[in-house]
Amino acid sequence: MEVDPFRIHVEGAVLDDLAARLRRARWSEGGDGAGWARGTRPAYLRALVETWLGAYDWRAHEAEINALPQFIAPIHDARDGARIHFVHARGNGPSPTPLLLLHGWPDSFLRFARCCRCSPTGMTSSCRRCPASRSQARFGAAKANGRRG
Repeated sequence: MEVDPFRIHVEGAVLDDLAARLRRARWSEGGDGAGWARGTRPAYLRALVETWLGAYDWRAHEAEINALPQFIAPIHDARDGARIHFVHARGNGPSPTPLLLLHGWPDSFLRFARCCRCSPTGMTSSCRRCPASRSQARFGAAKANGRRG
């Protein structure tokens, strides 16, 4: 099996185009009084776009993502040439227990990024706190209480 290193890199022109399109957004009127019943609240969306245009630093996030040892590999016998993206972070100690963390769709491997800590000698996988989504946390609590989530 051929395994290739992977790094994310979004071209500057793509980011510039996104910023230009966000600046040209045509905002709907009203809707905030309905809460989330009719979709995203316009005020929330405007604030999110302003964050993307101002405070959000894509390059810093890109560097953080690329600090993880990422790879791409073909899926055995995939007729469509499908490949899988994965992070391979080795554990600590003389005989660390392998741990496979999977996510569903829509979701991201970044959910588990806190489980992989960097050290001067390389990547380790010390899971101090793996974040779960609110829905998973609610489901887990409901399941523990004998209810469905």
